[in-house]
Order: sequence, then structure tokens, then C-alpha cells
Amino acid sequence: MNTAEDWAFPHLLSLRPWHLNIPSCDTLSYWILLVDLAKASQISADHWGYMMSAQFDSEDQAVLEEHLFSHPDLMPNPVLPIAPVLLTRMWSPFPLTSAHLGAPQHSEISKRGVAIAIWSPGTNSISVDKRPPDVVFYQTLMNSALEKASEMSSSICLVGQVGWSYSNSSGFGLSLRKLMKKAGFIEQRRKPET
Repeated sequence: MNTAEDWAFPHLLSLRPWHLNIPSCDTLSYWILLVDLAKASQISADHWGYMMSAQFDSEDQAVLEEHLFSHPDLMPNPVLPIAPVLLTRMWSPFPLTSAHLGAPQHSEISKRGVAIAIWSPGTNSISVDKRPPDVVFYQTLMNSALEKASEMSSSICLVGQVGWSYSNSSGFGLSLRKLMKKAGFIEQRRKPET
């Protein structure tokens, strides 16, 4: 069982090889998905990390709706992304999520620092309070994901790893945001607008 300290940003950063930390050591990328617990828990944390990386690239290059799903054998069924791969600075959503939803049904942190946790949320929600914009953005999005998971009788999967660049990430163009909305993405931004 992982503790809040295991899920915290400094610990996840410490697991990354030193040469990978230099350009993006202040950013955690995370991905919120609706999943089938039995199928999703069979995938290793490292493989989830590879899939998230491929998804990030697919989202930036998508021209058609099916291009938003980097793994057609898994997406959109039994794995449904509800937002693009998201970015946060110097913060990890895992401890907050566990505090509100309880211990995950499945969790793993790889030696490379890829974290995955899966919850069957039931009727839980995450309170939205005055915090930094990245945290409020996450809280609001996770509540929408929890509602959608309840409607679809799905579990919530959170994948995260240190990487990418928060400050160099630009927004998506209007046509891509429309495509994401059509594909069922609840959010069409990687980070809050500040």
C-alpha cells in the first residue's frame, strides 16, 4: 500500500533518472481515464506511462476524432480518456484524490516514477476550495469525471509521472478543442488558464 508521501511530487521526481529531470523537473503530467477495473489493473505502471506519452503526442497532432485515441485496441473502450494529458507544476493529485476517495482498489508506482491508481468512486466527490489554480482545475475536472464514472458504472484511473514542460505547453487550437469535445473529453485544455 502506497502512502501519501509515496504519491507526492518530490518522491515521484526522485524516481526519475537524473538526465530526464533537467528540462522538466517542475512538471507532473497526469491523465484521468474511465476504465474497467479488471482490465486496467492488468497493465503495468510503466506501460501506462508509455501510453500516456503516446497519447500526449497524438493529441497535439490529431486531425480526426479517432486520432485522439492513441491505442485503438483499448480506446475508447475499455479505456476512455475524459481529458487530454494534463500538466501541473510541483504538485501531485494522488494524495488529494486518496484523501477524498479512500485507498485505491489498485495502485502501483514503478521504479521509473510512473504512478497509477484506480478507484471505484461510488458517490464520492472532491471538495473544491481556494487553492492554487492547478489544484482547483484538477478538483473541478475530477468531480466531472466522478459524475461520468457513476453514469457509466466505470472506475476512475489516474496516471501520473514527472515530465514535459509546464511553461512551454501552449493551448490547443479551436478546431482541436472542438474535436476533443466531440470525442467526449470533458476538458479541452492541458492546464488552467492563468
